Amino acid sequence: MEKENIITVDIEDFKDSQHVLDYIDDDFAIVNSLEGTPYSNDTIKLNCFLIAVCIEGCIQLDVNYRTYKLQAGELLLINRHSAHSIARCGENDIAVNFLIQQEFLDFVPDMIGTHNVLGRFLLDALRNYEQDMAYLHFRVAEISEIQWLLQSIVHSLIAPKAAGLQIRRTEMGLLFLHLLSRPECMRMPAATHQENLVVIELLQEIRQNYADFVLRDFARRKHVSSAYLCKVLKEATGKNCTALLQERRIEKAKRMLRETDLSVMEICAAVGYSNSSYFYRIFESATGMSPSAWRVNSGCDERR
Repeated sequence: MEKENIITVDIEDFKDSQHVLDYIDDDFAIVNSLEGTPYSNDTIKLNCFLIAVCIEGCIQLDVNYRTYKLQAGELLLINRHSAHSIARCGENDIAVNFLIQQEFLDFVPDMIGTHNVLGRFLLDALRNYEQDMAYLHFRVAEISEIQWLLQSIVHSLIAPKAAGLQIRRTEMGLLFLHLLSRPECMRMPAATHQENLVVIELLQEIRQNYADFVLRDFARRKHVSSAYLCKVLKEATGKNCTALLQERRIEKAKRMLRETDLSVMEICAAVGYSNSSYFYRIFESATGMSPSAWRVNSGCDERR
């Protein structure tokens, strides 16, 4: 259906509508679907922050007059003042939309920092002018922690004894922390698309080839400098390449300690470290205990 002129909408406007919302207060609202809600035939600019979550099927949203598909389990964070409308939502397509007042989010930049794409995006949401980045798209359908947290957020709002403000803020902060830890799942507007593609490919390379990863070799294959990769990676994640590679290697080492009978020295080599003393040092720094102690403390040594 052809959209009308742009309408600026706030949470207060939903309070006065005839549409039944799952939850609404001065800071927060949940709209349980897209088609048939107030303004579903209009192009709107929300004077609040929006998180659209596709529950089932596939919905299409126009954001600043470009169409984006949202598959089941995916999130689209839409910033204030961005023009958006429903491009397609079928009878069997279900979405949940979190409408959030900017004041509700004022603690988030301090929680996740602003030296990363998500932090800067959320900081923009607190400002009273049009933002440079209209949306962030997170393909997190397979990330169970995020899916469980979304269910918890909805439940805490619509339960008979709805959670207090501090609990809601904590859950939302945890959601953003989990999203921040999954930059490889993030997509952003075309203005930064090329840098985003390089970052995604770099993160995927670290995740898949952590044992043999060499930044210089990856940079050569992509025809860019190592310095450029370090810059865009730091801007996107707030972390440098060494930190991300170490996190991945320690994550895999912990899994091997938990699930295999390999010796610590074998695991050290398997995750990409030739210097066992260095491996012991960074493992203890990350976990607070040695690899052997971690294995025992995790109950993994009982079957040995």
